[in-house]
Amino acid sequence: MAELAALQAAFAAVLRGEGVPPGLLHPRSDLERRLALYRNNSLSAARKALESAYPVIRQLVGEEFFAALARDLHRAQPPDSGDLNGYGAALAEFLAGCEPARELPYLPDVARLEWALHRAHYAAEPPPLDPAALAAVPAHVQASLRLRLHPACAMVSSAYPVARIWAVHQPEHTGPLEVRFAPGPHHALVQRPRWLAVAVPVEAGPHAFLAAAKAGLTLARCLEAALAADERFDLGAALAAWVQARVVVGFEAG
Repeated sequence: MAELAALQAAFAAVLRGEGVPPGLLHPRSDLERRLALYRNNSLSAARKALESAYPVIRQLVGEEFFAALARDLHRAQPPDSGDLNGYGAALAEFLAGCEPARELPYLPDVARLEWALHRAHYAAEPPPLDPAALAAVPAHVQASLRLRLHPACAMVSSAYPVARIWAVHQPEHTGPLEVRFAPGPHHALVQRPRWLAVAVPVEAGPHAFLAAAKAGLTLARCLEAALAADERFDLGAALAAWVQARVVVGFEAG
C-alpha cells in the first residue's frame, strides 16, 4: 500500500508540472510522452473549468495572463475531485497573493463575487413564498420570525464596486461602461430570481438585514442591524421586493 501511495503521489506531482521521478515506470521514453498527454489534458480541463466560473476575471486580465494563472493555480492547488464544477474556489485567495495581479487590486473581490455566482447556478430551487402566508402571521409573533433566503443568495462586500464591474462585462450589457471607484464599502447581492444568477448592488441597510437573516437571526434583530446601518431602511418595501425576486423564500417561527 505504501508503494501504491508513493506511485500515486508521484503521478499527481507530474500532472502538476513537476519532473518525472526516476524509475516511475518503464520504458522511460514512452512514459514521458504518455505523461505529457495526461498533464496537458488535466491542465486543459482545469483551465476550462476556471474559464466557466470566472469569465469576467478572464476579460479583465486577458487570455495570456489567464492561461498563466490557470497553470499556476493548477500547479499549486490541483483539482481534488472528478467534478470540476467545484474547482476554482481558491482563486480569490490565490490572486490576493499574486504579485502581477496587484496592479488590479479589485481582482480578488471580483473573483469572490464570480465564485458566489458560479455556486448559485447549482443551488437547489425551493418553492416560492406565498406573501399572504407572511402577511397572515400574527403581529405579536412577527418579530421572532426567522426568514429563509434562497440557497443561491450570497452577499459580497468590497472596497470596490464589484457588482458594477461584473455588470459592465456581461454580454448583454448595452449601457455605459463607466465604473466609478467611489470610496467603499460596496455591497453586492447574488440572487437567482429566474434560474439565472445575477449580482446586484445593495445599500448598507439591505446588506446588513440580509447578512443577519442569512446568519439565522430573528426579524427583529435583522431590522435592528439594518437600521443601525441606515436609518432610512424600509422593511415593508424591501420584503416585497425580495419576495418578488425570490431572495426570501420562506420563514420559520422563532
